[in-house]
Amino acid sequence: MNSLQIRDIAHGVFQMLRDRFKEFARDTESIGQERVAAVNEVCDRLISGGHSDAAVIAEWKDTINELWADLLEMIDTRTQMLAASYELFKFYNDCKELLERIRVSSFCGLNTLPCNAVLLRYMLWPCVSSLLRVGVLG
Repeated sequence: MNSLQIRDIAHGVFQMLRDRFKEFARDTESIGQERVAAVNEVCDRLISGGHSDAAVIAEWKDTINELWADLLEMIDTRTQMLAASYELFKFYNDCKELLERIRVSSFCGLNTLPCNAVLLRYMLWPCVSSLLRVGVLG
């Protein structure tokens, strides 16, 4: 299996993971927001109705809202991590492909030493800049 086939398979796997997680995040956010809103409404009614445990209810309400905010933040972090891991995979795959090209050209007797630095800079810069953009490097 050559590197292009591996890249295509990996791209498909990453695309599937990203799509499934987007669906999970969308469903979790919409259903969760409805449920948190319903809980907040019940808590507010109990508190405004003079429930004997109003202080405890308010504390639980705050805890639920904090946990909900934490979950949303974790979903956002996971989305960023998926994007960064794909960029990192592309970077390693591009490096592997470049090293293979250099090895093959050297094996064929081509004098590639003068152009290797230019080739490396040309091929690796998009990878490095994308890793900087998603926060993996830097």
